[in-house]
Amino acid sequence: MSPTQPRFGKEMVVALLLLALGALLRFGGLGLHGLWLDEATTLQFVSHDARGCLHAEVNNPPLHRMLLWGWVRLVGPESDALVRLPDAILGLLACLVSWRLAMRVLPPKAALIALGLLALNPYQVLLSQEVRPYSLLLLLSSLGFLLHLRTLVGDRRIASSVALLLVLVAGLHSHYQFAWVALAVGLHRLWFLARSWRAGAKGLGAPRVGSEALRLLWPLAGAVLLFSPWLWTALSGLSSQHRGYTTDLLGRVVSLPFMLLLGESGVVRQYPETHGQAALGQLWIVMPFALCIAPLLVLGTRSLWRFGGEARFLLMAAVGPVVGLSLLFHWLPLFTARYLSFLSPVLCVLLAASVTAHGERRAGRWTGRLTGLAPRAALVVLFTLQVVSLGRYHLDPRFGREDWRGAASWVKARERQGDLLLFDHGYVQIPFDRYHHGPASRWGVPGDAPRRRALFAELRAAPPARVFLLLSHNWDRGRETFDVLSEVMCLQESRIFRRSNGIEAHLFERCPGRAR
Repeated sequence: MSPTQPRFGKEMVVALLLLALGALLRFGGLGLHGLWLDEATTLQFVSHDARGCLHAEVNNPPLHRMLLWGWVRLVGPESDALVRLPDAILGLLACLVSWRLAMRVLPPKAALIALGLLALNPYQVLLSQEVRPYSLLLLLSSLGFLLHLRTLVGDRRIASSVALLLVLVAGLHSHYQFAWVALAVGLHRLWFLARSWRAGAKGLGAPRVGSEALRLLWPLAGAVLLFSPWLWTALSGLSSQHRGYTTDLLGRVVSLPFMLLLGESGVVRQYPETHGQAALGQLWIVMPFALCIAPLLVLGTRSLWRFGGEARFLLMAAVGPVVGLSLLFHWLPLFTARYLSFLSPVLCVLLAASVTAHGERRAGRWTGRLTGLAPRAALVVLFTLQVVSLGRYHLDPRFGREDWRGAASWVKARERQGDLLLFDHGYVQIPFDRYHHGPASRWGVPGDAPRRRALFAELRAAPPARVFLLLSHNWDRGRETFDVLSEVMCLQESRIFRRSNGIEAHLFERCPGRAR
């Protein structure tokens, strides 16, 4: 299909309204939920000087950290809403770019459906309200696809190719998963070049093919060259990925559309529930979604494939990372909805394309009507489920990230001078300390067994007067610590904060006269 240019008519008005709604969802309630573990850790990274921030971690490239470093220097780190504001802006810009991308491969009305699916996407709203690099990844991925398609045949200006180069470089420095975008763009350009080469062999001339190769490949070569200084750090980050998540690939694949379209608020999970247990308890959401998503995916895939050209490229660019990460999962357990969230715009395009699948009505008038009504009805169901999920995200008190604000308030109301705060992992102290600055001493339970046994021996020999035990994320280590404290102290009070991964807060006091 030839790209469609937006006009200032009804379609533009609808697009602006959808973007305004997307802005309201992303900017509203930016400070509703407190920072969770990964956000607080990111904010700690940018507390260093510029050089320290640049090399603060290896699991993510530095671009998002450096942008946040500059932003925090302007507005300060105190406000949860303000530190999240840049990511909300990036998420909204990604909606705009994704709409222009959809306009290249879909009719205008179908492109508006794709925009609506992304603007109202609860998972993207959530990621736009986190101090994490996923909104930046979404924007640069959509922009990379769009500039690639523009410069492939139509736009031959050097400025457009430079823009593609800059986007590729920025994308590779924003998240390692952007490599899938660069790989898709590179393979498509090589395929296009091979086709031009065959045409050149038939008489178009070798000089023309050579100039075409230079035009198509220099942005990719430049991006790889400019990313190469960070390549060794990237490989180090991949080699350190945890291998303990290699048991549930099938569940991740099956749940991927649900997560990318409805997010975690579609099925509210409360600690200690698993995602599967929560889903079984809320089949009234899961079943309608399962019934509507299957025909939409089939019809949308069929339509995009029949459109050919740019539509096929987007389809293959989305399938590639899913297949690749599935095959590599045993060695690199990176198949998560977050890491694949950059595919959301392409998924929305695919679903919106389903409404164009009824163009052929060879089987008769009634069959044709049913074929046309089915995807529309399924899309209505999907939009309804998105609204339900958004309502839960913004209004349901059960939904939210780990409630470190609440845990800090609970401790603060009971804390005394000389108390000990014990965390089951040093990392969970980071979000807690954002909301608590009391006088208690802070210890993290050591990860290695010898030091942990030494700590437990010290607690058994001379238990403190009062200990607050905060458990989250490292439950085995935390349970062991709980058992040791229960041997030598009295449990006075407990509180469980059930959102997401959960937080357990326990207050132990020394029991006078208790035999040890």
